Amino acid sequence: MNDVAAIDTVLHGIHTPYHAYYKAKKLRYESRLLPAFAAGTLDVYPYQVAAARFALDTPLSRGVVLADEGSLGKTYEALLIISQKWFEGIQKILIVVPVHLLAQWVSVLEDNFNIPYSTENADEDGIYLTTYENDIPACEWEIACFDEAQRLRNDNETNRRLKSAVTDSYKILLTPAPIMNDIMDLYHLINFIDSDEFPDPDEYYERYFRQENNYPELAERAGRYVFRTLKSQVVGYVNIPRRLVASVTITPTAAELELHDKVVAYANKPAPRSNHQLEQRQQQDEGKHDNQYPRDKSRCGAKRNPVNRRRYRRKSDRK
Repeated sequence: MNDVAAIDTVLHGIHTPYHAYYKAKKLRYESRLLPAFAAGTLDVYPYQVAAARFALDTPLSRGVVLADEGSLGKTYEALLIISQKWFEGIQKILIVVPVHLLAQWVSVLEDNFNIPYSTENADEDGIYLTTYENDIPACEWEIACFDEAQRLRNDNETNRRLKSAVTDSYKILLTPAPIMNDIMDLYHLINFIDSDEFPDPDEYYERYFRQENNYPELAERAGRYVFRTLKSQVVGYVNIPRRLVASVTITPTAAELELHDKVVAYANKPAPRSNHQLEQRQQQDEGKHDNQYPRDKSRCGAKRNPVNRRRYRRKSDRK
């Protein structure tokens, strides 16, 4: 029985968090995650164990994208992997997170894991926890983890610099949305991990963008890197807070309505096609302004500089 079938068997028949806890306990001692569990105090669900095993059981892989839906605990999955790697001898670990999640990661590390970490000193062994806004210190990072990794989907200078800093690292990318805008988002995430899988972005785009016949092939290739769990798959045994949608009607004031109408009118103005049209629009606006607030006519009625006028003459009229 393969791992997927085994996990499906484990999940079958689980009805409460207590059953899930029991099954997770059982899985602990059947896998190489024993040191990570023995040194921590966290309680995990089977799908989180499955995500960690997906990463640990592919030793030749250069990284993994953990793409569970939001609120399913990707932080814990990543730290399970990191903990196991730490107890196997890995010493230099980089974790990059958004600023607003830094305190949350510190809290999880403090409360559930016994791995040394620092937010200031990258020279110490263990985890160096930093943010996207900071420069990555030059170091031979053995593991590099990126939270909210959808930030890496754009091919820009910042992301190229991040990729260069962790070229030889095992990479863990955490994102609830591996595809946000189009199928190229997935390409950039996988390319960040392993540039050999899809070496040519144009070829990837032509082969997979809106090419439904090729989706099974893409799923198979992406499945070597991406592990994703949906809330609908675990709602039977994970207590996920329900989100209630409510519509609230608010009556705007007269001043708010006036501002709204002015903004809409301005936004609906056709965009000027040339500097000349832009000048004409500005003159029209100034004329309206002059009618409301008269100013010095010698200034408002002054002609444009003839030098400026010559710029808009046709080439055939020029000498």
